[in-house]
Amino acid sequence: MSDNTILPKKPDTALILLGCPQVPIQTSAALYLSGMLRKKDVAVTIGGTKAARALLEIADIDQIYTGKIQDIDAVINAMADKTFDADVSLVLVHNEAGVAYAATIQALTSGTVVAVVFGGETLARMNELKETGCPAIFAQGSHNPLPLKRKIDEVISWDA
Repeated sequence: MSDNTILPKKPDTALILLGCPQVPIQTSAALYLSGMLRKKDVAVTIGGTKAARALLEIADIDQIYTGKIQDIDAVINAMADKTFDADVSLVLVHNEAGVAYAATIQALTSGTVVAVVFGGETLARMNELKETGCPAIFAQGSHNPLPLKRKIDEVISWDA
């Protein structure tokens, strides 16, 4: 079963946005998302905080899964300056700051924003995200990445 309603067709470009990596599954979810998109020939840019970038760079030293990784503020500034945009922006959300990032990207992009919500307070985050109007996928939990992986697979279900 797949949910093609959030992303009905394959984008050409994608942004994965990462805030502070307080929840363990953020790094694995970002690596998985980026790897799946790149396998489907989507050009991926990852924007993240210094700690989030460091975790990805150490985990994927040869950039097999990640590709281009940039500072989160540089990505947001480039979007505000209209020098960067993406067909789809996947914002990983586990706290209020993640909701704010999703709202910011929603205001700046001409593409689709999808909130990828996880952690112990997913219901609260989902309620906060209603105001942004961006679609969301979510899975409870902070440590086991498999429920979130299944949700990601439902959204990224088109063939390459």
